[in-house]
Amino acid sequence: YGRQFSIDDFDFGENLAPAKTSLDKELLQELLQADYYGSNEFHQLQNQIEKLAPADIWAIPVLTTALRREGSAFVISPLVVEGLGNIGPAAHTAIPAILDTSMAGAAILEDRIEPITKALQKIDPEGEYILPELPLFEKRHYTAGARHVSKKILLKLKGQAVEEALKKYE
Repeated sequence: YGRQFSIDDFDFGENLAPAKTSLDKELLQELLQADYYGSNEFHQLQNQIEKLAPADIWAIPVLTTALRREGSAFVISPLVVEGLGNIGPAAHTAIPAILDTSMAGAAILEDRIEPITKALQKIDPEGEYILPELPLFEKRHYTAGARHVSKKILLKLKGQAVEEALKKYE
């Protein structure tokens, strides 16, 4: 009946891992505009997001636009938020979009708050840009959930201004 195959006949090493290539601006933009994210597209996007660095300020408007898209953007929003965090303080203009993302879907149930607070800690650890934005965010969403998210975010920041702002939530 011929030779039988053994598991040892196959190489399952690095061939299954996503290729670690350099950041591809065009690929990232293309992936952010996709209408569907299968596992391949999702892993490609994740690979590109992980490579974003403070020098990649060109990506801020691209990522912000992706956060504001409806539909499939909900699936990738934690990755997009992570990418903005990787860019750091230069991404402070994306804070309103990041905050609004926290209210999408079941975010209020904590599934998105952790990546959002991690990104905001990298973008604005002292709350210089976040503090004036929180009342606007709460007004846009006008729910107890928005206040809950605001308090969670403030608890992750530091500084005297943040401590003063937290008194509003006691």
